[in-house]
Amino acid sequence: MNSTATHSILPTGVASHGFSGQQVTAVARRGGTLISPGGATAPWVVQEVVFQDGEIFLQGPFVAGRTLAVLLEQPTPGGALWLTQLVNAAVNALAVGGVALATTETTLMADDGKVLFLEEELARQVVRNLPADRRQRVLEPYADPRQSGNAQIVWFVLNAAYHQLTGSQPPQRLGSEPVDPIHLHNTAVRPVVAQCIESVLNRLQPATADVLVELQQALGDGGWTDRPSAEEAQQRLEEARRRHTSSTTSHRRLTFWRRNRTRMALVTIGAVLVLSVPLSILRNHLAPPATVGLEPMEVISAFYRGWSTLDHQLMEDALASGVAPGIIREVTNIFVIDRVRSAHEMTHFMVSPEAWYGMDPDQRSARIPYGPHNPELTVVDASDSRLEVIAEYWMYRPAGDDDQSAAVPWRTRMRDRLTVAPGRRSWEIVSLHSIEVEPPQRVSPPPD
Repeated sequence: MNSTATHSILPTGVASHGFSGQQVTAVARRGGTLISPGGATAPWVVQEVVFQDGEIFLQGPFVAGRTLAVLLEQPTPGGALWLTQLVNAAVNALAVGGVALATTETTLMADDGKVLFLEEELARQVVRNLPADRRQRVLEPYADPRQSGNAQIVWFVLNAAYHQLTGSQPPQRLGSEPVDPIHLHNTAVRPVVAQCIESVLNRLQPATADVLVELQQALGDGGWTDRPSAEEAQQRLEEARRRHTSSTTSHRRLTFWRRNRTRMALVTIGAVLVLSVPLSILRNHLAPPATVGLEPMEVISAFYRGWSTLDHQLMEDALASGVAPGIIREVTNIFVIDRVRSAHEMTHFMVSPEAWYGMDPDQRSARIPYGPHNPELTVVDASDSRLEVIAEYWMYRPAGDDDQSAAVPWRTRMRDRLTVAPGRRSWEIVSLHSIEVEPPQRVSPPPD
């Protein structure tokens, strides 16, 4: 953080040029809120957006203090005063709402105990437009892109606490990779504190406001650390080693299956297909596309219908060669995994969002919605030989690959721009460009 006698200047890490800079600049004036451990709030107004060395900086009223990034460069195993300050302010921030912790560089820890939280949309745009190298340092060790709202703040604070207490930056993980037990690095941390932090970071319980309140109460009872005897410290270390060995072994098994299950399934199904139905494959390859005779808008509708029903053949018929290979690959992999699982359990576990919403609660709990939900198609340009369409929809996906999180559906608001032109035998989608309009969010099932 740069400061003058009258201003504090926060780095966003976002490039000042191009679309990314425009996204952040458009909402920069929303500023943030200074929240004290006691619950008092004060607005921090962005007075000027400063462009310096190709980066966007936020300039506002002077606040004496240091950023979280600076404080984390010198971890204190005993738990620094500022860490308690962060927990207390975060508990109050959850009650205030509308604010978030973007990165360690935009989180200002004031000398008088206040903490600066950015306005939620401003924080979202900073995170979304952060360059990869900066993201790896000041965001990814402390954030999870699947978390939002209160969960995002809780996750961020607990990762910062883990770094401070262990002296080790949390691993950058999007799956189920466990963190090292805290006592493996610091046996002085009170067991109740270690358990509170690890239970969330290892995804044994959700990142809710109750977790931070529980941690706050534990700190009030006895702080971050205690003074264990030599014998007790050794017991904590041995227990941490045991748990570390056990969790590492379990994670390796899960990782092996996750990395190889699609390959094994493809090999198995491929062998069956080669041995049993080679002629049907040849017939399908030579057959005319299913989109023959369809109008351009009908081709686009067929593409999205094939997506939500895992009909990758229909999707490929709607696309020109080489268009959207990543989407086709994803749908094909999910199709294979779903068919392998259905052969074992005698039922399909992937369903379209429309089908999922129409199910009874008992059926819904055993299914995962996947695919685009009710795409809204808008024509933006049309001629006799070309049609350009904007499609907006919610994209449904499972939260993760592991058994615990896969059953939790998430959705992302997407916007596609498609161009349709005549092909050799039918109209084809000749280009498809997608952008994320809203970040992933947990899906709440409809009321029973």
